[in-house]
Amino acid sequence: MIMKHIKQLHKGNRGAVAVEFAILVPILLLIVFGIFVFGQAFSYWVDITNAAREGARAGAVYNNDYDIRQTACQRSGLVDSALCDPDVSGTLDVVTTNAGGAQGTAVQVRVTYQFDVPPIPLINVFFSSDPYPLTATATMRLE
Repeated sequence: MIMKHIKQLHKGNRGAVAVEFAILVPILLLIVFGIFVFGQAFSYWVDITNAAREGARAGAVYNNDYDIRQTACQRSGLVDSALCDPDVSGTLDVVTTNAGGAQGTAVQVRVTYQFDVPPIPLINVFFSSDPYPLTATATMRLE
């Protein structure tokens, strides 16, 4: 008799499970895709941070604006090496300060990458613009 009563209580929950599932799945998918997008943006930020550091190192050693831009662009790994033309601005911009300066002064390299945010609903709310600019700066003393 107790088992019969428990089965009757369980029958009424079938519809509630479907409703709960329908409410939770979009939220879970948003979290999963959000983790993916932020992970991708973080990976690109690490790449441009490395590119800025490598460009600053090239500036400290070679003391040449063209070499700084080429090194930063090639080390980024975000664009094709054939697209590393310092006179063309695009998704990857390299700006140098004090390239060719006096020995002992600092050269600064700023690398900006335009991150295209995937068109996922509600993810774009967390980015102020599309494409979203990721920027890294490195400074080294000229040798």
